[in-house]
Amino acid sequence: MSLKTLVIFTNILFAVIIASLFSVPVILHLYTGLFISSLLTINFISLAFLLPFIVAVNLYFYRYRTFLALLLKEDWQTLYLFLTDTLLKQQKVKFSYIKHYFYTAIYLNANIELAGLEQVISQKQPKLLAKVAYLLTPFYLSQSEAEQAAWFAKVTPLKCKHAGYISWCYAFYLVSIKELTQAEAILTPLLLNKQSKDIVKLMAAFLLAGCNYNNEQAAAVKTDLKKLTKLEWDILITKKLKKGYLQLFMLRPFINSALNWLYSN
Repeated sequence: MSLKTLVIFTNILFAVIIASLFSVPVILHLYTGLFISSLLTINFISLAFLLPFIVAVNLYFYRYRTFLALLLKEDWQTLYLFLTDTLLKQQKVKFSYIKHYFYTAIYLNANIELAGLEQVISQKQPKLLAKVAYLLTPFYLSQSEAEQAAWFAKVTPLKCKHAGYISWCYAFYLVSIKELTQAEAILTPLLLNKQSKDIVKLMAAFLLAGCNYNNEQAAAVKTDLKKLTKLEWDILITKKLKKGYLQLFMLRPFINSALNWLYSN
């Protein structure tokens, strides 16, 4: 569907709604001879609320016309270039832009400007960093130790969306620099989720096993996680990916290793 088609269809739908509102009093008058003025008054009040909404929807279509047109066309290469320019050069920061920037970059296996993007967000929309940190964090695991240290120093104090994944990534960084005690302190609370279908819990148990963390709690967690078959885990991960858990694309190798560990004996 093209953007033009979507705009036309949406406004036709609005027109039908408005026509339906005002046709009811007319139909009643034609068939019964009655003219219900109160009903007409209600319709005008409804229209007064509906018109600003219609204007807002059309302004949204106009303001984001390029982004929406490329998204509807599924022109991922052009969309990636548009978002790269919009975010990094024009520095117009929006959550939807950032999320689709990651979508297109992952799909195209294109470069993600982590440092530049983080700098723009911090300068233009610092409050947004807590909302998008889960997207950036897995990519920092492949950066230098200094870059990882600076990133985690910035995001760990924040109340981030999908905080469990960020905590796991931070623990992985700590393990990589041999800070095992600190890593265990972060990973252990992640085991407390009572749900068996928890990907973070799975990865935390796996990483703790790599730290030679072995106690009754860890053994109980492994038993709990094995309530799901490997196929059920794969189905769960696929569902999460379809729901927009983009961090799983980058963390998938770790998840696969965790599953291999889980069913190794």
